[in-house]
Amino acid sequence: MILHIARRQLLDYISSPRFLLAALLCVLIGVGVTWVRCLAYEQALEEYRLIRQDNASEAAGYTQPGPLTYAGVAVTRAPNAMSIFYAGLEPDRPVSFRVAANRDPAAESQYERSNPVRSFFVAMYFTAFVTLIVSILAIALGYDTISGEKEAGTLKLMLSFPVPRSSVVLGKALGGLCALGVPLLLTALGSLLVGVLSPGIGLRASGVLSFCLLTVTALLFLAAIYSLTICVSSLTSRAFTTVTALIAIWVLLAVGIPGISPHLARALVEVPSSHEVENDKWSITDDENRARFLEIVEYQKNPHGSSVDQMAFYSELFRKSFLSIATRQEQIHASFERRLYRQIESAGWVSRASPLASFVYVAGTLADTGIDDRYRFRRALQSYRIRFLNYAEDKWMQREVDGTGSITTRDYPRFVFLRPGIVDRFQASLLDLGLLAAWALIFLAVTLVAFLRYDPR
Repeated sequence: MILHIARRQLLDYISSPRFLLAALLCVLIGVGVTWVRCLAYEQALEEYRLIRQDNASEAAGYTQPGPLTYAGVAVTRAPNAMSIFYAGLEPDRPVSFRVAANRDPAAESQYERSNPVRSFFVAMYFTAFVTLIVSILAIALGYDTISGEKEAGTLKLMLSFPVPRSSVVLGKALGGLCALGVPLLLTALGSLLVGVLSPGIGLRASGVLSFCLLTVTALLFLAAIYSLTICVSSLTSRAFTTVTALIAIWVLLAVGIPGISPHLARALVEVPSSHEVENDKWSITDDENRARFLEIVEYQKNPHGSSVDQMAFYSELFRKSFLSIATRQEQIHASFERRLYRQIESAGWVSRASPLASFVYVAGTLADTGIDDRYRFRRALQSYRIRFLNYAEDKWMQREVDGTGSITTRDYPRFVFLRPGIVDRFQASLLDLGLLAAWALIFLAVTLVAFLRYDPR
């Protein structure tokens, strides 16, 4: 009986010109969005290659250890191919980070290399397409599933037959989800083909698997939204009331809860301002510079050994000082990040009152464009800073030992940033995947309970 009702609901949807037109528009918009993001990614990739060439030329062109130590080198993060589906915290354009021996890595704007027009408009991705267009489609098609049939008189006729009410709800839910899954899956397939076949994207097997998991997550999100839609429809008696309530709920879930969650988290978990953190870091630099200067003055009162021995003393002194600066600054930053992460976690738990938030968090994890990716990159930069300052100090000694007056930096250490595997990303997504499934089941359970008492007259 459930399958019969589901088949009828499915046929009612797919035979409707309204549904067919909406499905066609969904596919065209969804695939078109991915195609546009592929073009943007290819442009970002070309910018990255140019910037990387400039950075490599600069790093390999130093002839003196002084500029190498204090001007440092620039490293640029490679664009993430999965950002064509969801950018998250991934910047739209490549950004270089200046790494020097005596200070924190700092971002360098590459704005002048990019077309600024794209910054004026909101970027659309596959995930935004799902949360905005597909969810609205689910509401538009499902709002009259129960209350609309009551107004039309068909619900009373259906219940006049010996059909269990639970079968009616489950059948309608199954049929509606199958119908809505058609445009979503067609859009996902088209988007994946665009990503795989576009030249220069380089979407590997892990990226394909990540997108498949993202599509499954989108289906769970769609199930939650559609279950919510028929739930509200079962709690109202008029289709107009249903759609009005659903619009208000959708705004609350898509804008209200995610928008207010950071402010509530800020009130729950206090985090120092970035200005305070930077002041603390500069005070450490001042302290170390002062201590190093006093030690140099004391040593110069009675220098001993050859010039190579003296250079070894200075080199080790600066190495020790810079390592201390880096270590102490990283401790301050790590403390700041721990408190910030607690605030972000608090905001995450508040925002998870909306299924949309769980879907976005899963997308960020699977695409590796979320909060955790940001922290991993920051730690990779700090690790590279230690490698670089050791390299720079070695160059001071090399110049003294060789006695040439100049150095070569073609062997400078390269920055490497490795991303986690798909298994790790999937495991990190399990909580929100479970929450999406739970929301769908909760809304469906409420619908069953409400429909058992529903008056079809």
